[in-house]
Amino acid sequence: MSDLYKYIHYNPKKKLYEIRKDGKYYDSFSLLTDALYERDCLVNADWDYDVLVDTPHYYNHYPNMDLPPFSKENDMQNIYWDKNKWCIRKWINGKRLRFGRFKSLDEAKSHRDWLKKNGWRRI
Repeated sequence: MSDLYKYIHYNPKKKLYEIRKDGKYYDSFSLLTDALYERDCLVNADWDYDVLVDTPHYYNHYPNMDLPPFSKENDMQNIYWDKNKWCIRKWINGKRLRFGRFKSLDEAKSHRDWLKKNGWRRI
């Protein structure tokens, strides 16, 4: 996924675009362009809502842009935030198995993708 969509996740159950960073939920929107705009505002305010409220609002240029496709696949499948780390868990044969804890979301996604390609076999 490109940096354009960093911190934006699609929730297929709610059919909403959610803004999440380091396991924290910020907001959700029905339109991708609104989620992108809000994410940019949060980044500019260093993810602090108190600062965001006092910051002048910028023009939302996303509705006029030709955006690349956004994958609506659940890129957070099997990944959870637990005790300040990203965890990979999966139910296999009626048992919930853990496949590691990671400092960064990118590490967890990379390892989860490797596990998927290799039939969820442990190293």
